[in-house]
Amino acid sequence: ESPAGQQRARPPSPRARGRPGSAVLFRAEGCGIGRTVSAEANPQGLNARCARQVPAQDFVRLTRPANALVAGAAVYVGALLVGAPLAPSSHAIAGIIAAIAFAAAGNVRNDITDIEVDRLAHPARVLVTGGVKKQNAQAFAAGLYGVSIASTVFSSYQAVVCVAVPAPLLEA
Repeated sequence: ESPAGQQRARPPSPRARGRPGSAVLFRAEGCGIGRTVSAEANPQGLNARCARQVPAQDFVRLTRPANALVAGAAVYVGALLVGAPLAPSSHAIAGIIAAIAFAAAGNVRNDITDIEVDRLAHPARVLVTGGVKKQNAQAFAAGLYGVSIASTVFSSYQAVVCVAVPAPLLEA
């Protein structure tokens, strides 16, 4: 039995254990973002208050990768239309990465905003099922916006303005 006031951590579910795409870290839900305990160091999940395994693929599903990749493809096609060579330059690659990350962040933000609608319309989405907590999804979206902004630095200053100005507005 756990000491008073301390909950015993749940080990990973049998469904998640050993599943491809499963993270090897336990998330300490009640302990703040970022506190993790490795599965090897703590195979029973003991002493990690409120911990559970977070499958990495749940975060990937939040981004709707097919939609995000279409945004990157659109940047590539746009570059071709203005006369860029078939092999993309480093500037074009940075723009493609920025577009993919920005679209992925937007998809995550959409799921956060529409969680109540999704309970009825899309009950299998990871925020609705609890696969990813809302606060973790918000941090993930902010990180994706950061990747997008960082990528634009390698593209052009106009791209930095186009990404850096709307990103904080979307997080408000």
